[in-house]
Amino acid sequence: MRLPRADSAPLMIVPRTAPLRVALVNLRARTKDWHHIHMVPLGLMYLSAALKKALGERVEVELFDCTTCPEQEVPDEALRRWLARVKPDLLGIRGFSSQAEEFPIVARIAKELDPAVLVVAGGPHASTNSPSLYAVADIDHVAPFEGEEVLVEIAAKL
Repeated sequence: MRLPRADSAPLMIVPRTAPLRVALVNLRARTKDWHHIHMVPLGLMYLSAALKKALGERVEVELFDCTTCPEQEVPDEALRRWLARVKPDLLGIRGFSSQAEEFPIVARIAKELDPAVLVVAGGPHASTNSPSLYAVADIDHVAPFEGEEVLVEIAAKL
């Protein structure tokens, strides 16, 4: 599902009976070379702040940073357990092009747990407009460049 952007239309907040559950995942490459980058997931923190500012108590946001998993472990099972606990309505995945192979893995895990979860790919790799992200069946939306506005718009419509 690719949501159109209507800059002229006002943001309409849809009433919910329970807070929207948003899960944000910071990817890491499975290699042990320079692609394994450890840094604070500042982009995801900005997204979380933007969602909380716009939606207040109508949203709950949790972050999973794959770079904190030990290098000798593949993060899939830890991620699966975390997603099963969080039960997100919306999943945001952020990564670099060196982590491009991780996007479909995380999206597949999320859809296996809940086919109704809306999966949004973003971050530096999405900003390259790589056709590979658009080709992943388990990714519903690609949000290139700065995602704070588009993710808030998507979340407000769920």
